[in-house]
Amino acid sequence: MQQTPKGNQLHIGLFGKRNAGKSTLMNRLLGQDLSIVSPIAGTTTDIVHKSKEWHPLGPVIFVDTPGLDDEGELGKLRVQKAFETLQQIDLVLWVSQEPELEEAAKQILEKLKGRDIPYIMVYNIHEEHHEWLQEQEEKKEESLAYIPINAQNGQGMEQLKRAITQTLSQKNEKKCIGDKVQVGEVIMLVMPQDLQAPKGRLILPQVQILRELLDAHAIPILTTKETLKETLAALHKPPSLMITDSQIFKEVYEICPNGVRLTSFSILMARQKGDLNQYIEGARAISRLKKGDHILIAESCTHNPLHGDIARHKIPRAITKKITEGVVFENICGNSFPEDLAKYSLIIQCGGCMHTPRQVQARIEKAQATQCPITNFGVALAYLAGILEKIWIPS
Repeated sequence: MQQTPKGNQLHIGLFGKRNAGKSTLMNRLLGQDLSIVSPIAGTTTDIVHKSKEWHPLGPVIFVDTPGLDDEGELGKLRVQKAFETLQQIDLVLWVSQEPELEEAAKQILEKLKGRDIPYIMVYNIHEEHHEWLQEQEEKKEESLAYIPINAQNGQGMEQLKRAITQTLSQKNEKKCIGDKVQVGEVIMLVMPQDLQAPKGRLILPQVQILRELLDAHAIPILTTKETLKETLAALHKPPSLMITDSQIFKEVYEICPNGVRLTSFSILMARQKGDLNQYIEGARAISRLKKGDHILIAESCTHNPLHGDIARHKIPRAITKKITEGVVFENICGNSFPEDLAKYSLIIQCGGCMHTPRQVQARIEKAQATQCPITNFGVALAYLAGILEKIWIPS
């Protein structure tokens, strides 16, 4: 479970007013007393993430949030942070002790519908409603939208767990490449192991795509740029597909045999989590850049950039060399993303391996709302290398 990247785990968020029982419920779901529980309103002041293996979904992350009725200047900031987490949430558990929803809660749930985020209403009853809860359990109702429980003693939890499993099981998981290859198909992965690669390990997109190929019973062959020619010569026939790191797109393209499809890890990650049509359109906006334009380069991971870093050196250098000098580059990492995109002429997003698909989609939607072109590392580098129309971009 700990080896599964957060970006590939389902996120379940607990939302509601202060003292609704969110933290108590989270402890019940986890089977551990990890969140602090207190009768004092506002005990949970920070976002709390906890992982759990959830059969048959695999590892999931539960996210406990501060009460959305928090008060004061600090309380407003907590509420703002709670809302920001919706960009990564796959299922909302709305926890309430009120039989009727307040108007503010109804408005929030309407927003969830607008964002296509599924939710379950969890009515966390008081002890005096014990008989009513018993009646609900005896009815054996399997509503996915409204589940009565008692988080203190655990009543109703089995029904809630079934509802969580059933709701998230309906979520269609997109793949990077696994659904596009055939059994026995030979796929070559060109994987440079330079200073940017972690010592003794492969980078996450390489691992994820390799696993998908193995699960699809394809035949992956791994090599580096330095041994690419020798690897091709050793095969009795060319591979049907080559997947490379975007940073060496042009070099691999020049070696790639005629008739062999070529794509990149970044493009395949974007297929799973982004919008390739938007990215292709955004890449074409590179040719319209002019002196003084601002470009936002966004990475989902946080790391110490080294010499030759793709986001801080290679992409900016390729743009200024091929298109224009005098553009202004801004780099952000992790979950940071500007609220106001008005000053940017282009956004270049990484593959998003450390973000959930919903987080990446939220960035794309924000860019669309401000009519700011957005592309991705792999698509942008293919465009700058002059090979965008020649590489394979899967549907």
